Amino acid sequence: MTPRHLAGFLLLITLCLIAAGCIGGVLTPAGGVVYPHIVPDPGATTPQPPEYTFKFQETTFSSSIQVDGPAYAGAVHANKTVLLYKEMPDQEWIGGSYLAEINDPAQTTFYQQLLAGFRDAKERHHLDSDAYLELITAFVQQIPYKSVDGAGAKFPIQTYQDQAGDCDDKSLLLAALLSAENYNVSLLVFPAEEHMAIGVNCSGEGYQKSGYAFIEATNLSYVGVPPETLEGGVVLRSAPLIVRVGNGTEGFTQIDKTSAIASARDSADQQAQALAPTLNDQKIALASAGQILNQQYAAIATMTAGKARQDLADQYNQDLVRYQQQEADYNASVDRYNHYGSVHNYIITHQYDREGTYRWLQNNAPTLLPV
Repeated sequence: MTPRHLAGFLLLITLCLIAAGCIGGVLTPAGGVVYPHIVPDPGATTPQPPEYTFKFQETTFSSSIQVDGPAYAGAVHANKTVLLYKEMPDQEWIGGSYLAEINDPAQTTFYQQLLAGFRDAKERHHLDSDAYLELITAFVQQIPYKSVDGAGAKFPIQTYQDQAGDCDDKSLLLAALLSAENYNVSLLVFPAEEHMAIGVNCSGEGYQKSGYAFIEATNLSYVGVPPETLEGGVVLRSAPLIVRVGNGTEGFTQIDKTSAIASARDSADQQAQALAPTLNDQKIALASAGQILNQQYAAIATMTAGKARQDLADQYNQDLVRYQQQEADYNASVDRYNHYGSVHNYIITHQYDREGTYRWLQNNAPTLLPV
């Protein structure tokens, strides 16, 4: 991914506007700040409904709703900057800007229509609270990633209709949907790394002792398992700015399962890496032993009957037994290496199915799961 952070862009513009706001006659708005907001365009046409398909657990789901044309057009053309007319802490106006985009009343009908489909899926598939959170998360994670340099964060209605977004676009949409479904969520804003993610309340310390399980919105990942690196090798090291969204109370209770899955993945990777040198040595030794056997066999074929030929034949048979044992040991190492690879591949290709992945590990790689 190419993470992009909105705050730095806004800060440059708003500082200039603070100076401009000192000119006499400028009307200062209530609160001293103007956040991005949607002004519906009554003349806008209704766009074609987007068609979504996404995987969750063992099912492929679909989503398609007709968004309100005036609201969507207003979101597209809205000014995404923040106008400050007084001194204000960065945390306050940055958080206020994101919350303004999530909570804009022009999107109320959009949220209701989109969530109606998810609620129907929850009922039909008998999903509990954790699985329902993962369903919505899997949907947003599978929206194609696209970043536009210099653009402000999209309103959620725009991200849905455009079928594309970057880290802040998709995080705002996901936070809006989860908050509307009474989950205790926050935006996790990383100015230093120019990235944004989501946090959902969980048992235990959570990400960086925040009490929140980390959710990466840009691509498929398990709830509570942060990415090791972002695109370009960027590692999240800074403490995030935490922006609470709504007043939800539901949390994620399966953090122990997703943590165990991540641990099994790491263990499989470590075991494979540790085995690789041995596997290479065995391969070289096996090739050398095979070459010696071929030379012995060729020599025996040119010799006439007698003691020398019999002695070499006896040596060949002894070496053949050793070769066969080396071959068996090598094949066993290959099987182990391939097993670790299959564990890794299964985990990373089924990140939309926490429940099924954990069950697969129990059946196929129980020793890699934490005790």
